[in-house]
This record gives sequence, C-alpha cells and structure tokens, in this order.
Amino acid sequence: MFQFAAVSLFFGFYAIGIVSAFKFKNRVPTAYPDEFSINFVGNVTTDLSTPVMPIDGVMYYNWNEKMQRVDHGGGSYECVHFYGTNEDCSIYFTPDGLYRVLSAPLPEGQEECCLDMVDIHATPPDWAITTNPTYNGIVLDEYSNVLTHKYTFDADGSDTPHMYYEAASASPSAPDGAPVKFTFPVDDGRQDFRYDPKSMKVEPQDASLFVLPDGCQNKLCDTPSRR
Repeated sequence: MFQFAAVSLFFGFYAIGIVSAFKFKNRVPTAYPDEFSINFVGNVTTDLSTPVMPIDGVMYYNWNEKMQRVDHGGGSYECVHFYGTNEDCSIYFTPDGLYRVLSAPLPEGQEECCLDMVDIHATPPDWAITTNPTYNGIVLDEYSNVLTHKYTFDADGSDTPHMYYEAASASPSAPDGAPVKFTFPVDDGRQDFRYDPKSMKVEPQDASLFVLPDGCQNKLCDTPSRR
C-alpha cells in the first residue's frame, strides 16, 4: 500500500509539473499599470551570504503623462557612481529627457537640477514584453522570499544579461505580476532594483511628484553624463 501511494504521489507531482510547464511555456511579462508607485531597495550584492546595507528608494509612474520619477537614497550606486554625491538624488524621466535632481550639499561643480540626457524617457508599460524576453520559469527570489516568474533579456548577446522577476500567482505574499527585481549586469548587483511588491499602489499619482525645481526645465547639465 505504501509503495502504491508513493508511486501515485510521484506521478501526481510529475503531472502537475507537466501542466505547469505547458501553462507557462509562452508566458510574457505583465505590463505596468498606467499609474502606480512602488518601494524598492538597492545596494544589495549578488552574494547574499555577505552582510548588506539596503538603501531605500521609491518609483512613481504616470504613463498617461509620460512621466516617471525614481528617488534614490543617499549612498546608492545611482547617486554615487553617476553624480558623485553621497546624498539623495532623484531621476525624472520626462518627454524632454532625463533630468537629475541632487540634494544639498552639492558636489563641487554640480548643479541642483539639470537635463542630463535628452534621449532617455519614461519606460513604456509594455517595455518587458517588447524587448525580446526569454521566460525562465518560476523561481524563488532569495532576498524577498517571493515566488516569481523570471525573464532574461539577451538581445545584445551579453554573457550577463538583464533579468526581470515579477510575482507569480503562486506567491501569497505579493500581487500577481507585481515587479520583484530588475537586474543590471554591473557592480555585483548593487545597482539592481529589488522591489517590495506589497508596497505597490496602483492609483493616480499626484501631479506635484513630477514637478521639477524652478529654473530647471530644459536646462542642460554643464558636466557630461557618466552614463
């Protein structure tokens, strides 16, 4: 009886695996809502066995206005590497291009706000769908302990491609399709966005969130971009 039960259990899990593989074989990433906000952390290395000091950030998104804002906490890779500051910094993706706003005290020779790159704009809601994703199956994100759908973007043929993880419906701790992680193949993972899917708020975003400081509109940065 025990042997029969064990065999039955094995084939039961095998059948579930076949159905799951068939169900998700052609899965594509979930498009962003038109408006939402979500918290994230950076500065987390890929080696999770080493101590990490996560740095908080927030992303605000309004595709109806083609606007996206990302706030990075002081000491984050974004602020330190690209703008030479240990203070907070914010990135505004607008129809004009990418603005960067720095917090005081400002680094020598740097302005508070300026237009950094005119050819970088807000990410379309379907960006992950239209950038040749490869579906890699359901995996557990070790940092957030959330079950996710994993996608790899290898259009450039890189040995270390960008990867995107979104919450799977099998995860009770996160809404299905919510962002969980986006990786950059640089600096041992410190630039990665590790989202908190439970913090995601799908709702109209206050217009004041996307207002630049006075005198910044269309003002090009004096210093060349480090991107």
